[in-house]
Amino acid sequence: MVSMAGGGKTEALGTITQTTRAGSASLNVKGTLPVQKGEWLLLSWFNDKGKDTLLDHLYGGVIPQKKMGKELQDSTSARVREWIQVISVEEGSIQIAQPLRIDIRPEWKVTMSRAPHLKEVGIEGVTFEFPESPWLGHLKQRGYNGISLGNVINGWVRDIHIINSDSGIFVNSGRYVTVSDILIQGKKMHHAISASWSADCLFTRWRIEADHVHGTTISWAAHGNVFSHGYGKSLAMDSHRAASFQNLHTAIVIDMGQKYRNP
Repeated sequence: MVSMAGGGKTEALGTITQTTRAGSASLNVKGTLPVQKGEWLLLSWFNDKGKDTLLDHLYGGVIPQKKMGKELQDSTSARVREWIQVISVEEGSIQIAQPLRIDIRPEWKVTMSRAPHLKEVGIEGVTFEFPESPWLGHLKQRGYNGISLGNVINGWVRDIHIINSDSGIFVNSGRYVTVSDILIQGKKMHHAISASWSADCLFTRWRIEADHVHGTTISWAAHGNVFSHGYGKSLAMDSHRAASFQNLHTAIVIDMGQKYRNP
């Protein structure tokens, strides 16, 4: 019903070829790239097909290669994406505001691009009520979905009531998005609250009272996200697919039919 997303073309700026360790806030580049202080850019990591060392790194070195999943191993799209903000530009280097979450290695072909996005946007104080309809089965819903954010930085969704939806709130390719004070009720649904490709987003003060397949979802390398102070009826906390990492669930009540205290 409501979609907020950046539109336009993505401009490739180059590949970072020098190894950079996680925690660094300095990126080594060739020459001086045409970027400005304060600008937001997108970094993308790619798996080295056949060797799968990026997947091995994301899985912590504990998953046998044959069990990593052909969907990830054969894909030529980015495995990890992360928005970064430029704080200074020099000959041969770019300083960024956010330290890297994972290494940059030549074999992962980490690219930098200028991608369309939105900043400082949000939706609040809205109720979405859909017609009550029967559960039609997995991936067979009508599309009664509430809110989708795509490529949003420093955005928010707050004070939202969703009734009888097929899915509730999606945050895709976001950074520093806050989702708070959410109430989801009504019929059985697919995804209640979902974060994909997103980093450092906060989901807090939410109640999922509707039956669901996936309650809180983290997928497609979502990382650094926090789900806190929530309540879920038979809550399914879903680490969905594609090596999400470094996420936190805390101060959550899972109601399995016993009396509960509001979080």
